[in-house]
Amino acid sequence: MADNYSAKRKAKDKAFYIRSAKQQKNSQKELSPGMKGFMCTSNREKDSVREAYNILNEFGDIVYGCEAPKMKKVEEELEIEDELAAEIAELKKQARSTERRFQSVATGVKGCVFIKTTVDDPVKVVNAIMEHIETKHEKKTRFLLRLIPIQATCKPTTEEILQTAGALVEEHMAGYKSFSILFKVRNNNVDREAIIHPLADTVAKKYPDIKVDLNHAEVSIVIEVLRKTCCIGVVPNYNGRSKYNLVEFALKLNLADNVDSTEKQDSSEKADSFEKADSTENVESVEASSTDKVDSSEKADSFEKVDSTENVESVEASSTDKVDSSEKADSSQNNE
Repeated sequence: MADNYSAKRKAKDKAFYIRSAKQQKNSQKELSPGMKGFMCTSNREKDSVREAYNILNEFGDIVYGCEAPKMKKVEEELEIEDELAAEIAELKKQARSTERRFQSVATGVKGCVFIKTTVDDPVKVVNAIMEHIETKHEKKTRFLLRLIPIQATCKPTTEEILQTAGALVEEHMAGYKSFSILFKVRNNNVDREAIIHPLADTVAKKYPDIKVDLNHAEVSIVIEVLRKTCCIGVVPNYNGRSKYNLVEFALKLNLADNVDSTEKQDSSEKADSFEKADSTENVESVEASSTDKVDSSEKADSFEKVDSTENVESVEASSTDKVDSSEKADSSQNNE
């Protein structure tokens, strides 16, 4: 009897821990306080999750190194009691042992996906992505739009948000000269004004030299409330990077490249036109000088012709005079 009771008790304990592990596993598939990761927006969630995994794994390996392979479980000869205890301990640690570096969780908000992570700082991964786009001007995603790093999540209450955001401000905002606070609520009715002004006062007290700049802030405190969870991240150059919209940011850089190439082409064409104009003017001046030379030559020839004509006429006149004088002399001799 005692053996049967002990066996039943062990079976119940095992079933209890199995159910607990399943509940814990299911809860980890939903966005909840205590997570960190990346908030993604898209109109096609499945495609955006696939793209998010690809780009995060690529740059996660660059920033933090390749993910360590999981150790294979070594089978050992154990007694029944030890085997049961090992199974229970394994079930308790199941979530941690099977946790991946990047894992999609449900948000309950249409168009919003959350990728939870085990890396220390999600901002470093996203910075690497944005710097790559800035350098290569390469479009990395098609369906994944915004990729916002979230350093902490909490319950969407005023006290929890101010406490969590205050800790991030103290840890990540040193050295910046301007800041802004961006607050967006989805499927919740939390009062944004009760959070923005006290949080701005907290920043001003901690960093007296920092200024508010809503358009060109060096760093922004991004607060996104998704149903029962508030996501917070301290993000650099939020507006300058197209609000961390990967598609728009790449298009913006490519458009700037096209404008620069067009301006260079226009300036080159203008330079060519100026060179052509200068060469045309030189040709015209050469032609004008040659024309002047021809005119002067013709004038000289005409002057020479006139002079020769005058000389001929003067010679003829002198010869005529000589003939007349000779005739007069002859006539005077005859008269004598």
